[in-house]
Amino acid sequence: MIKLENVSKVYRISNIDNFYALKNINLYIRQGEFVVILGRSGSGKTTLLNILSRLDEPTEGIVLYHGESIDKLTTNTLLNIRNQQFGYIFQSFYLEPEYTAFDNVSIPALIARNKTYKHKVIESLD
Repeated sequence: MIKLENVSKVYRISNIDNFYALKNINLYIRQGEFVVILGRSGSGKTTLLNILSRLDEPTEGIVLYHGESIDKLTTNTLLNIRNQQFGYIFQSFYLEPEYTAFDNVSIPALIARNKTYKHKVIESLD
């Protein structure tokens, strides 16, 4: 479960101007739920994903993961969550061109040292 409460991300352009990439976002994603984030270029999709995965910090608001503030989690815990719990499919797939489809899909399992991934990779590519 991931919950965002009044999350904003502000980029300071100058001493006077601020740019809100996100403003007062409230979002609740249940365990096992699939969520699609759509929007035009510059609407804050990548900023939202970066905040959800703790690659970036919100300027304001709280991000909770299973009821616990995500900023209190250790680096190793966050790495495990990103590898085991989150899945991103980007518009530009960022595939390694010299790898096969099987190799590209296998990368997260190899990082997780999952020795039983081959069947799942083959199943997902069918």
